[in-house]
Amino acid sequence: MKPTSQPLFINTRPSHRGRALACLPNVRTLSLPLLAIHDVPLDDADRGRMADLLAGKYQALIITSLESAKRAIAFLQAKNVQAQDLPPFAIIAVGSATAKAVREFGLSVILPATANNEGMLALDEIMRLHACDKVLIWRGKGGRRLLHDTLVMRGVDVQAIEWYERAAPADLADNFAKHQAQIRTAIANGAPVVALISSEQAFRHWQAVSGELASQVHYLALGARLVNIIQHALPSVSTHIHEIQDLQTASIACAINAICT
Repeated sequence: MKPTSQPLFINTRPSHRGRALACLPNVRTLSLPLLAIHDVPLDDADRGRMADLLAGKYQALIITSLESAKRAIAFLQAKNVQAQDLPPFAIIAVGSATAKAVREFGLSVILPATANNEGMLALDEIMRLHACDKVLIWRGKGGRRLLHDTLVMRGVDVQAIEWYERAAPADLADNFAKHQAQIRTAIANGAPVVALISSEQAFRHWQAVSGELASQVHYLALGARLVNIIQHALPSVSTHIHEIQDLQTASIACAINAICT
């Protein structure tokens, strides 16, 4: 059935990352960040890993997010390290925003087709890594370890620096309460309500506040794994879960448009 009014998009990206999604064409948008980002200070071991990177002791660098890229690049710049000072090694960046930040620093990057662990594991550059190779990962604390664990099982020496951690925003419950009437009204009027889910942690935070509304909305899920997680948690919405491959504004706008047609 064709919706009777404009869709309502629940923009769940962190507040400093979701501005580009605030003005999608022909879509009403509300902001409900499901994650807050906090810095994690480096310890001596982390600083040693960065020194090893500059010394050319790694065959590959894997950058899992824009947040880790920004913090690592700021660390290098504070040490007056420029892109040309780094030795040659493969650099894999997850997501176009991450790749853009690394390229702006002056480095070439390899970008997986899908911005997650599975996408990285499918890359030839990752499949060619073997025992005794050394890999450094820039990531957030508590992130998925599929890539890390798979490489370790193959004998690769994997080390990681955790630059930040994610948590539920302190005002999440209050923010949801503020928007709840708008969400209910949209559903009552037959308008599609579309929530963006970019990680399992974000989905758990959404579940914690949304109550029965969780089963009354559409979902844009980043990658097949998140689709499966949402289907398992909310079997009744299986036909309302739509997989996306990236978090680009154009991709999200296209997915919302497909829901409405």
